[in-house]
Amino acid sequence: MYKFDISVVITFPGIPKSQKKYGLSACILSENEKQAIRIMGVHRAIARGGILMELSCAEEELYKKYGELEQRCKNGTNNKYVWKTFSDLGKLLGSCFNSFQIEVLKRAKDITIFSDFPIGLAILENDEVPLQCYKSISYRPLTPLTRQLQLELLKKNQVYLGKKCKVAIAECIINNDENKYVYLMSDFVRSTLIDMEKKYEGFSVTYQQTYSVESILEFIKNNQDADILYISAHGYYNIKQNMAGIMVGEEFWMASEDINVPPIVILSACHSSPRGMGAVNIADMFIRNGAISVLGTFIPVNAHRNLILMTRLFTYIVEAQRKSRQYKTLSDAWCGVVATNAIHELMSESKSFNKWMHDTNSKGKPRIIEFQLERCVGKLRPTHIYSDTIKIIKEMLAEEGMEGRFGNILNTRDFFPESFFYQFIGYPENIFLYNDIFEETYSNLL
Repeated sequence: MYKFDISVVITFPGIPKSQKKYGLSACILSENEKQAIRIMGVHRAIARGGILMELSCAEEELYKKYGELEQRCKNGTNNKYVWKTFSDLGKLLGSCFNSFQIEVLKRAKDITIFSDFPIGLAILENDEVPLQCYKSISYRPLTPLTRQLQLELLKKNQVYLGKKCKVAIAECIINNDENKYVYLMSDFVRSTLIDMEKKYEGFSVTYQQTYSVESILEFIKNNQDADILYISAHGYYNIKQNMAGIMVGEEFWMASEDINVPPIVILSACHSSPRGMGAVNIADMFIRNGAISVLGTFIPVNAHRNLILMTRLFTYIVEAQRKSRQYKTLSDAWCGVVATNAIHELMSESKSFNKWMHDTNSKGKPRIIEFQLERCVGKLRPTHIYSDTIKIIKEMLAEEGMEGRFGNILNTRDFFPESFFYQFIGYPENIFLYNDIFEETYSNLL
């Protein structure tokens, strides 16, 4: 087991009660449904050279607990409740596996999950962070089952961003007084990517304000050569109709048209891909329209925190063009973003702590730079990223005679782990940032 290094594929059917059309009996799968799910699981396990775990249907309690979390985050909640719910989900999910399977999960090289439930949010036994913080997870929603079966059996293209990456940015947020702050944060992302374009030869950006459905469809049509479609918008989640999309200007949009889209779609928008109530959502629609992988959000997100996450993700992409081998796939890179975002989430909770981290120490170095380049190197365990981060911060405070400062966030776990509520669906493992075979092929072509 200590040498275990293999891909794991999981099939975990079941939908929330709000999605069932025929009462509680809908949780019982027909033989055809069971066979279709097994075909997908076996097919993917062979493709990954891995093993398959087949689970029975998710219990309603699991969806109910998670659905409550999404709603509480939408309407306002407290941080301790969020962390407790992650642990509760871990206990409920843990009962679906035996002890050996859980051990295999924790030691897996990567995980592919066929399910409508985001298992990566669960904190498993003896862990302090959700599974997705230390495992690269690819999600394949099972609803609708026929479409997912078709998608699985078709060969998926592979995309290489190590030489070229074109980002098409569609700005759907109107720049007015009501949206001033959110628009400003979105504009920071745009300006950051344009700065990257100037520094990296293989990185290019095109930008357009798209304030109508007609204009965004035209923008997508005119940028078929883009690798990434980045949409900045307000999300719109209609709970009564159980559907989630975005606002393009003042128009609601679900991407339900028959359109061709770039291989990667990033939805920088609130609750664009909620899962607790089985909502039809725009992220799934983009997969239907040909996207290889889509990044969506479960809940409303903070514009400033989103800025940090997006900047870090694109930084990993462009660094790969400089032959960085830290992350080889988009799936790996996103796992890295989530796993190492603890320090940013702590700083987001306290203006005074944020200021202290950006101020210089007695050596004349900004503390955040010292933390990232020196203090944390080799000392952050993926399964205990938060406690290890807090330990290092307390050491830095002690050295400056400031023991006990910022105890409200360092001692009580009173911070919001926003990065946990983003999810890549589709095939992010097919998006390569660095790959020796692709590099050799490009060299031979030159």
